[in-house]
Amino acid sequence: MSQRVNIQYTVDIQELADETQRLLTRAFLKLDRLSENAVSTETKDILTIETAEDIEELRIGLSDIDHCLNEVSIL
Repeated sequence: MSQRVNIQYTVDIQELADETQRLLTRAFLKLDRLSENAVSTETKDILTIETAEDIEELRIGLSDIDHCLNEVSIL
Protein backbone atom coordinates (compact mmCIF):
# COMPACT_ATOMS: atom_id res chain seq x y z
CA MET A 1 0.00 0.00 0.00
CA SER A 2 1.31 3.44 -0.87
CA GLN A 3 2.19 6.03 1.72
CA ARG A 4 0.01 9.10 1.98
CA VAL A 5 0.70 12.66 3.03
CA ASN A 6 -1.75 15.43 3.75
CA ILE A 7 -1.23 18.75 1.98
CA GLN A 8 -3.50 21.63 2.81
CA TYR A 9 -3.98 24.53 0.46
CA THR A 10 -6.32 27.41 -0.07
CA VAL A 11 -8.11 28.63 -3.17
CA ASP A 12 -9.83 31.89 -3.89
CA ILE A 13 -13.58 31.67 -3.47
CA GLN A 14 -13.92 32.35 -7.21
CA GLU A 15 -11.85 29.21 -7.91
CA LEU A 16 -13.77 26.96 -5.52
CA ALA A 17 -16.21 25.60 -8.08
CA ASP A 18 -13.42 24.79 -10.56
CA GLU A 19 -11.27 23.14 -7.89
CA THR A 20 -14.20 21.08 -6.62
CA GLN A 21 -14.97 20.03 -10.21
CA ARG A 22 -11.32 19.03 -10.69
CA LEU A 23 -11.41 16.82 -7.61
CA LEU A 24 -14.70 15.22 -8.63
CA THR A 25 -13.46 14.62 -12.16
CA ARG A 26 -10.32 12.99 -10.79
CA ALA A 27 -12.40 10.71 -8.56
CA PHE A 28 -14.77 9.75 -11.40
CA LEU A 29 -11.86 8.98 -13.74
CA LYS A 30 -10.33 6.69 -11.12
CA LEU A 31 -13.71 5.03 -10.58
CA ASP A 32 -14.09 4.48 -14.34
CA ARG A 33 -10.66 2.84 -14.50
CA LEU A 34 -11.49 0.63 -11.55
CA SER A 35 -14.81 -0.46 -13.04
CA GLU A 36 -13.13 -1.33 -16.35
CA ASN A 37 -10.77 -3.65 -14.48
CA ALA A 38 -13.42 -5.02 -12.12
CA VAL A 39 -13.75 -8.70 -11.41
CA SER A 40 -16.18 -10.35 -13.77
CA THR A 41 -17.88 -13.20 -11.97
CA GLU A 42 -19.36 -14.42 -15.25
CA THR A 43 -16.12 -15.02 -17.12
CA LYS A 44 -13.71 -16.52 -14.61
CA ASP A 45 -13.46 -18.79 -11.64
CA ILE A 46 -14.17 -16.58 -8.64
CA LEU A 47 -12.07 -18.60 -6.18
CA THR A 48 -8.60 -17.76 -7.45
CA ILE A 49 -5.57 -15.83 -6.30
CA GLU A 50 -6.10 -13.52 -9.28
CA THR A 51 -9.59 -12.65 -8.03
CA ALA A 52 -8.25 -11.93 -4.55
CA GLU A 53 -5.63 -9.63 -6.10
CA ASP A 54 -8.32 -7.92 -8.19
CA ILE A 55 -10.39 -7.33 -5.05
CA GLU A 56 -7.37 -5.90 -3.23
CA GLU A 57 -6.68 -3.56 -6.16
CA LEU A 58 -10.33 -2.47 -6.11
CA ARG A 59 -10.24 -1.80 -2.36
CA ILE A 60 -7.07 0.29 -2.66
CA GLY A 61 -8.54 2.22 -5.58
CA LEU A 62 -11.75 2.92 -3.68
CA SER A 63 -9.68 4.12 -0.74
CA ASP A 64 -7.81 6.50 -3.05
CA ILE A 65 -11.12 7.84 -4.35
CA ASP A 66 -12.37 8.31 -0.80
CA HIS A 67 -9.23 10.27 0.09
CA CYS A 68 -9.67 12.45 -2.98
CA LEU A 69 -13.31 13.19 -2.19
CA ASN A 70 -12.44 13.86 1.44
CA GLU A 71 -10.71 17.01 0.19
CA VAL A 72 -14.17 18.44 -0.52
CA SER A 73 -15.74 19.13 2.86
CA ILE A 74 -17.66 21.84 4.58
CA LEU A 75 -15.93 23.04 7.73
